[in-house]
Amino acid sequence: MLRVFVLIFIVLLSFASDLGVNARQRGMQQRRDQLAPGGRREPGPGREFAEPLTPQERRDMRLVPPGVAFPRVLIRVFHQLDLSDSQRSQLEQFATRSGNQMPALHRLRKAQSELLDEALYGDTFDPKLVEQRASDLATTQAEIIRLQARMMTQIRQVLTPEQSAKFRNLLSRERSRQEQPPPPQF
Repeated sequence: MLRVFVLIFIVLLSFASDLGVNARQRGMQQRRDQLAPGGRREPGPGREFAEPLTPQERRDMRLVPPGVAFPRVLIRVFHQLDLSDSQRSQLEQFATRSGNQMPALHRLRKAQSELLDEALYGDTFDPKLVEQRASDLATTQAEIIRLQARMMTQIRQVLTPEQSAKFRNLLSRERSRQEQPPPPQF
């Protein structure tokens, strides 16, 4: 039980510290931390190592809110939209305002998932505790989805109608490139 309280305390402390720290610097540091030695990104399952970030990509990371799943995809799409200086400025301001909300929610979801697993598979079993942990996890997942929707809404509001249509098509194409069929089950 003490372990549960300590885990919750750590998550809450982490969340509170994210709110008090300069979110822009934290977001950029997290992106740098995701790089393997030599400036290469760690590969996902079934993926090769990505090439190092170009100077242009490094500069354009300012346009992407922290916690976006595939920031390079979003940068590639932005490049193809021929954004004006005003639009770039608005996107940078939005990314700065969004702060570290998404990474904090992802950490909270991970901690809640671990707590749910412990409630389900631990030595003692309490159905009410399992239900509460599942409810907490569902609430956090719903908040992540709402935040993702708000982020996309903010981005789309910066774009012209033509750019918005192109953005939707390019993003759909990029997403399908990222998806890979699951490995065969034996």
